[in-house]
Amino acid sequence: IQAWSYLVTALNSGVMTLGYVPSSTISLASGDQIVMHKFYNFKTFKDEGIITKDDTSKFLEILNSNDKNVLRIVWNLVTLFVDEEIITEAELKDVKYKFINILSSENENVRLGAWSNVIKLMENKVIKREEIEKVKDKFMELLWSKDQSIRLQAWIYVDVLVNEGIITVKDSINFLELLKNDDENICIDAWYRLETLINIGLTKDDIKKEEDKFLDLLNSSNKDVLFLAWDKFLLLADIGIKKKDFSKLKYKLIELLK
Repeated sequence: IQAWSYLVTALNSGVMTLGYVPSSTISLASGDQIVMHKFYNFKTFKDEGIITKDDTSKFLEILNSNDKNVLRIVWNLVTLFVDEEIITEAELKDVKYKFINILSSENENVRLGAWSNVIKLMENKVIKREEIEKVKDKFMELLWSKDQSIRLQAWIYVDVLVNEGIITVKDSINFLELLKNDDENICIDAWYRLETLINIGLTKDDIKKEEDKFLDLLNSSNKDVLFLAWDKFLLLADIGIKKKDFSKLKYKLIELLK
């Protein structure tokens, strides 16, 4: 797989041409992971003649792979193949259940990767809105992840899902729970995105009810949490949290200055 990656780089940079690669090497490349990698570099390989019509017929087989990491990557290519008229929406009907399944994968990286493709697949009519809405609770779980990188990437997709109407005011209860989570790192991620939460439908009164939790964050011993909390204190003041409550904690801001 790594060698195929090097081949792409070499071809794109002009260091070598396809003539240097024995045809037997290309035809013998098989297995879900390797075939997936060929498809992942579709544009380069198509131009060089590495991907042929015979190869594209294997694409649907790879979409039905039992390797979840392969599924996560290869489903990212579906819209490209639909646009190139290599596969049709009708052909995907029998395998899309595989994609729906990885939206709930126990592997958080696989699940997150799948959710990053949801809107593109929905726009291409590969999957339906109602199919996504049925499993969106599995996306919400990512916001509670102990892995910070997973949480931060999931929060990026929150805005997209809100704009598309997948996440709505009906989900606001979940975000209120995040605002008072016992884990400071999970909690501050939510407070730091108040604009998004307000866009979802949380009211100022909803937020003010949890102001004690935010004040705790302003008094955190975790410097990372402290920085993020103080970055939002003016917004909270505008919402209506009493400025005198902030004044009691201004010594924490002085600590940061030092």
